[in-house]
Amino acid sequence: FYHGYRGLILGFFTVALVYLFIAWGLGLDIFAHSVYDSHTLQAQTWLKGKIALDSDYSWLEIARYNGQYYISFPPFPAVVMVPLVLMFGDATPSMLVVFLYFMAIYVVGYALARRFGYGDIIAACLGAFLVLGCNMLEVTHYGGVWNMAQALGFLLTLLAFYLITSEKRGGWFWSLICIAFAVGCRPFQAFYVPVLLYMLAQKLPAENRRVWPRVKAMLPYILAPAAIAAAYFVYNGVRFGSIFEFGHNYLPEFVQAQNGQFSLNYVGTNLSNILRLPYFENGMLLFPIYYGFAFFIANPIYLIWGAKGVSAAIKRRIGTQEALLIAAFLVHFFVLLMHKSFGGWQFGTRYLCDLIPAMYFFILSRRDKIGAVSAGCAAI
Repeated sequence: FYHGYRGLILGFFTVALVYLFIAWGLGLDIFAHSVYDSHTLQAQTWLKGKIALDSDYSWLEIARYNGQYYISFPPFPAVVMVPLVLMFGDATPSMLVVFLYFMAIYVVGYALARRFGYGDIIAACLGAFLVLGCNMLEVTHYGGVWNMAQALGFLLTLLAFYLITSEKRGGWFWSLICIAFAVGCRPFQAFYVPVLLYMLAQKLPAENRRVWPRVKAMLPYILAPAAIAAAYFVYNGVRFGSIFEFGHNYLPEFVQAQNGQFSLNYVGTNLSNILRLPYFENGMLLFPIYYGFAFFIANPIYLIWGAKGVSAAIKRRIGTQEALLIAAFLVHFFVLLMHKSFGGWQFGTRYLCDLIPAMYFFILSRRDKIGAVSAGCAAI
């Protein structure tokens, strides 16, 4: 076993050591509960038989609607916290939960690379690059509400792409459930649902390729994710009177904003902010940390994806699946540019982590050779 998975094992411990070294340097306790863990608070509220909170929490992002206070985030990360609340009460180890998500991302990243034919060592380097070579490394060092949601959404989206490439029908079934859960962490992951549905349709027997037989053949795989989506709609409707409203529009920050949470008026500013480079001041190299930073430095996988996309276009090797992925990326990116804060903290690029799982899949699916040394250097 060791010889067959030496890269996986060594990569796992390397990634964990890098994470823990940074946590130690920052003075973080990975077993601690984060005071910004709203998902634990929501799980506790559910266990009391309620949806609305008992009171406001000034340090949390709380939505105010019809005189009630609500957690302004999609619900699935709180579902995961329910059993932990039952075990630990309000002292859930939220920092540890995010760390475990981070390590699971590495494992799935490794497994996806192996599925596309990369060897053990190269797959380990690619998996390490996936987690250490992007802004997710910073995001997952804290157990706050959106840290947990982004890490879990990232993991579930990556897992959805891994499972849809399975030769077994059970993998296809769980793939769509994973992306449904991912939408319950980060709603815009829904942009990748058409890609996964297309991939599922391509796996069906040839006799089911006509429209109606294909739809009937896909129904067993779609019903469970559709039920999950319906549950989100009901939950949103009960809380905010709209099936599409998860709560952010009712945060004071966006209620008071002249142009609301999303607007074309924000695109120009956000685009210029996410191109800002580091700068020297008083002999020190400084990095912009609010509202935007050079995203291709924080997330260099964007440069690799761009190169792969251009190469595929030049060689005229963009099929329907690739076209759907590229369209999902571009729409997702543009919608994020319309957001008022574009993530605010973490160099302002943390939102762009949401695109990386599908981007990683796109790069691997090109089947181009990636050297272990190059991948390792990129990860570092």
